[in-house]
Amino acid sequence: MTSTESAAVPPASQEEIQKGWNDLTLKVKQLEAEAAVREQENKNLRTVMERLIEHRQKSHSELVLILSGLVSKLPINDVGVIVSKLVEHNAHVSETCTALAKGKADAPLPQPMILKAMEQTRRDLAAGVKSTVDELLGTNSPLDAEMLKGFVANPDTFFSPPVVRATRGLVAQVDGSRISSIERH
Repeated sequence: MTSTESAAVPPASQEEIQKGWNDLTLKVKQLEAEAAVREQENKNLRTVMERLIEHRQKSHSELVLILSGLVSKLPINDVGVIVSKLVEHNAHVSETCTALAKGKADAPLPQPMILKAMEQTRRDLAAGVKSTVDELLGTNSPLDAEMLKGFVANPDTFFSPPVVRATRGLVAQVDGSRISSIERH
């Protein structure tokens, strides 16, 4: 926009400014009232969240004490490891609750060791499925070859009802052949 174009816009009259001023002050008051309500809501939510976190920390600490008491009744060889895991877990929970209380919920939360171990075991088992399927296919297993090949793509189908029925039948055949071979000897 050039200086000649901005000069071409006629200035607002005194009456228009006064009329607009009243509307503007009304909108500002409404926005201030809404901001005050939201601020109060935020304070209330913060208080509730802090109480929730405090309650969680207390209940978790009580749980750790109860578990420690139960663990102390185990054989002496097992106690040290379990108590150290409980203390470590309690420290992780406290760190997480502190991070939540300080508003650092986006920070990566520590993952329990058992979940890490389970995830690693799942990966190891998934990696071994292909070799096991190939081995079964090489032995001319009575199981359906397409069903076995499906395990490589989706190992979770191993627990589906058709597979359970098929393997149940296979186990019955194997047990029957063992019994008949034992009876022959």
